[in-house]
Amino acid sequence: MNTVEIGKRIKDKRNKLGLTQAMIYDKTGISTGNLSDIERGKSAPSASALCELSKILECSVDYILFGESRSYDCLLYTSPSPRDRT
Repeated sequence: MNTVEIGKRIKDKRNKLGLTQAMIYDKTGISTGNLSDIERGKSAPSASALCELSKILECSVDYILFGESRSYDCLLYTSPSPRDRT
């Protein structure tokens, strides 16, 4: 996980939305000091901070972490039903 790139994406999204660090604090409880450290790549955001930031910044957690929104294919295996037997 590249904390510098994560921080840049967070800061870029925050600036594009016209939000200050203080506004993020008011909406999420993430302190301005902690957010500053995250934005400068000095620390990684916690899982709960990632969830809160993705809501406020109107983007996915995938975007914050990887710079893109990823889609995942889900394969669900089910046993054959007795109705399927003929």
